Amino acid sequence: MRTLVAAVLVALATGVPAVAQELRPKEVSGRAVVVDGDTMRVGLAVIRLWGVDAPEITSCRAATEPMKPFCGTAQAETSRTSLERIIGTVEVRCTEVTRDSFGQMMGECFAGRTNIGLEQIRSGNAVAWPTYLKQNAQKAPQYNAAEAEAQSARRGVWR
Repeated sequence: MRTLVAAVLVALATGVPAVAQELRPKEVSGRAVVVDGDTMRVGLAVIRLWGVDAPEITSCRAATEPMKPFCGTAQAETSRTSLERIIGTVEVRCTEVTRDSFGQMMGECFAGRTNIGLEQIRSGNAVAWPTYLKQNAQKAPQYNAAEAEAQSARRGVWR
């Protein structure tokens, strides 16, 4: 046991975490298990939908300002249910766009040909997340347009 602990400490001190980060998958696919309106698990990978912010179900301290009023409400559960409906029973395919401050994959994910994040925003069960949209000027207009559509139709959080 001491040998294992010593090996882990040596690995940490010599930069193995940097190597481990490079070994993380840049793409994942398979059956998804929904965590909340903008997070899912595919196998062992936890993926947050890039460019998307949805209400938190329980952890209100983690909620962003736009989503604080919906944290822990029925709307948070509706958002989670919406994501389950969008995914359905098909396998999802996610490609990493970036990593969040916790090192989790922020991915653009598809169920068949459907962009899951865009659909979640279009349904009004999530909003476009400007912090991440600033990182990609090509994709940002689609996400902002989906939010404007949901807002003008008074869907989801825009009711």
